[in-house]
Amino acid sequence: TTIISGLLGLSLYIKFYDGWDILHEKYGKKILIVPILVILIGLILLFSVPGISAAWNQAQIQRLPNTDLTGIRLDDITLNGSDKVMESTYTISEKYDLKGYSDGYEELVVLIEDHKVKKICADMQHVTLSIDNSSVQSVYAVKNILGNHYYDRLYDNEQSYHAATYLDRMHGIKATFVYELNTGRIDHTYLGGIHDKF
Repeated sequence: TTIISGLLGLSLYIKFYDGWDILHEKYGKKILIVPILVILIGLILLFSVPGISAAWNQAQIQRLPNTDLTGIRLDDITLNGSDKVMESTYTISEKYDLKGYSDGYEELVVLIEDHKVKKICADMQHVTLSIDNSSVQSVYAVKNILGNHYYDRLYDNEQSYHAATYLDRMHGIKATFVYELNTGRIDHTYLGGIHDKF
């Protein structure tokens, strides 16, 4: 928002600059293109530069109204639940980059602290997602159960993936559902603390 405000301020400054009349006489209506170009370039930068785009997305997510996410389960795993189910259920794997996680399995990666699950990224081809005891496979079903207080964003342009994120401030939970835009089928689910970035 700071960038957009700055660009709007710059365009207004150009428009009301003391020499505006002189420029207008010399170039006519062509001079109107300058403020429009400044705004367009700013918007292109906002949505194309990864750092700016990520900061924008995080700001939008932090503004979300509260949604109760305590009913989300990935197989028998809940956030802040026991890690005892992990080794008996899943196949240990070293194929994943564990940046931000402590344990990797074929089906999911998790962050475990003091024998409690603190963050999960699960592949929905191998893990069952349920919300309030209802099995869920599409983002439409998620939105039907959790409601409309989510932030939707482009996640992966090449694969046409979008991500819908919900926030539960009461319980300190954030859930992101990565889905195929054309079908709505959920590909991955991220579950973690409200300040985790995914």
